[in-house]
Amino acid sequence: AFAPRSDERLSLRLTAFSVGQGDAYLLQTGGHSWLVDGGGRHRSTFDVGERLVVPALKRLGLRSLDGVVLTHRHPDHWLGLVSVLSRWPETNFFAADPWFRQPSLLAGALANEYTQDRMVTSGWQQVFSGANGTLWLWHWRQGRKENDRSVVVYLQSGNHGVLLTGDLERDGVRRLIEAGIPGPVTLMSLPHHGSARSGSRNLIRLLGYPSVIVSSGRENRFGLPAQDLVDFLEDKKVPLWRTDLQGTVQCTLKEGEWQARFWNRGVFR
Repeated sequence: AFAPRSDERLSLRLTAFSVGQGDAYLLQTGGHSWLVDGGGRHRSTFDVGERLVVPALKRLGLRSLDGVVLTHRHPDHWLGLVSVLSRWPETNFFAADPWFRQPSLLAGALANEYTQDRMVTSGWQQVFSGANGTLWLWHWRQGRKENDRSVVVYLQSGNHGVLLTGDLERDGVRRLIEAGIPGPVTLMSLPHHGSARSGSRNLIRLLGYPSVIVSSGRENRFGLPAQDLVDFLEDKKVPLWRTDLQGTVQCTLKEGEWQARFWNRGVFR
């Protein structure tokens, strides 16, 4: 079924919600959960957070969030978080800027006594460590573009790790490579929804060709993920999971391998 048993102790799990052209990822390990971005549709009355993300989190049996991470201030990443934070206000909010510098709708949701504002500084910082994993955040404050200032999220458990790269473009990916990753990566998201401008190939080679996931809208006008990047992954026999073609994807680490299930007619299959 969609929701795991309440007593299930996960080593690592990543759920990429199908939110159209945007990002909304749920990272889980050992009973701890973090939401990274919340999707969103600019200039639309459709509330992705209220209509898609919150119902999905409830269906997963989520009673609380250890943290919410905003990678950067583009609408397809932050708009859905307004409804999420209204539903789960007692959480830690991680972003590169303080709450009062966020877009007004989001700042309003953050202006309460329950949410703890945790600003992400430049470089790597460890924000959680437990028996089942360690969570790190990275940020390049000097990036010239908003995309290159995306907060990068890395969750490690033993010899495995999940790397979420936000909307980094070529300069941001280069700086991330120079900074190094704190541990092994066996599953990663394609930077900037699989844009050809992000220099993803060098990062993928450096990490030893981990499994890859990408969140993008079906038949989106940007043509993401870029076909030449898809061809590169296919040539290297790298597993690629896509929300635009497969819907909501749930990747779980089992017996040392990533296994993917897809949300279809009420259950993950």
